[in-house]
Amino acid sequence: MRPIGDIEHDIDNNRKNLQPLLRQQDELRRELQKAKSQEFIRVNNITIDDVELSDGPEWYGHVTEFIDKKLKISAKRFAEWNGRIYFRTDLVGGRMPDMPARIEDL
Repeated sequence: MRPIGDIEHDIDNNRKNLQPLLRQQDELRRELQKAKSQEFIRVNNITIDDVELSDGPEWYGHVTEFIDKKLKISAKRFAEWNGRIYFRTDLVGGRMPDMPARIEDL
């Protein structure tokens, strides 16, 4: 059996060696998310005018309030909730699928 200090040293060295790779992986994930968001926006021809925004003069504490007070009467194709862009019909229909588009990418 190896001494505890040797094992701890190896673990510490591995952690130090992995840090740059983990940072790079996080950066690549952010880049991929942004690319997916921009692609979805491009393919669906989304502009800010196509999106019913959840922020503004009225604050909605829960998505159901947003749906009942704003989305059910909206004619816009898309809706934003917590920074994500959804098909308005999905939210009105009670669905909140994992969508790639973010409002910040418009």
